[in-house]
Amino acid sequence: MTLNILLPLDGTDLSLEQTRFAIRLCQSGLDAHFVAANVQEPASFYEFITARDPARLQQMVIGTAQELVAPAVALLKDAGLSHEVVMVEEGDAVQGMLELIESEGCDMVIIGAHPPSLLATGSMRSSAMRLAKVAPVPVLSVRAPAPAEPDEDEDDAP
Repeated sequence: MTLNILLPLDGTDLSLEQTRFAIRLCQSGLDAHFVAANVQEPASFYEFITARDPARLQQMVIGTAQELVAPAVALLKDAGLSHEVVMVEEGDAVQGMLELIESEGCDMVIIGAHPPSLLATGSMRSSAMRLAKVAPVPVLSVRAPAPAEPDEDEDDAP
C-alpha cells in the first residue's frame, strides 16, 4: 500500500531536514507518494498596489512558492521518489494544510518542528504544533538537528 504523504515546505533548512527524513523512511522500505506543498500568505496591500496587475501578482506568488520548494523537490527527484508539487494561497498555513490533506487524500503529514519555546503560547505556537492538534491524519514532526558543537581542538589553535 502506497501512503500519500503531505510534505509542507517553506524553504528553510528545517524543511530540507524533514525531506531528508522522509527519504530515509522510503530507503528503509516505506512505499510513499509525496505531496510537496507550499502554503503562501495572500499578497499584502503593498504588494497588490505595487504589482498593479492581478495576473502579475499571481505569477510572483507562484514564483516565490516554486523557489521555496525547489531544493526539497530536487532531493525527492534525486532519490527517485514519487511526488507532486502543490502551491496554495491561503491566509493561514494550518488551514491551507488541512485543505490539502482533504483535497489530496493524504494519509499522513511529515513536518519540521522547532523545539517549543517558553514564549510560544496561543497563536504564537508553531504551525506544526497547531496542525498536530487538529489534523484528521497522523502528523510526524521532525525536529531541527542540534547545532554542531565546535571541536575542542579548534579552540586550542593559535
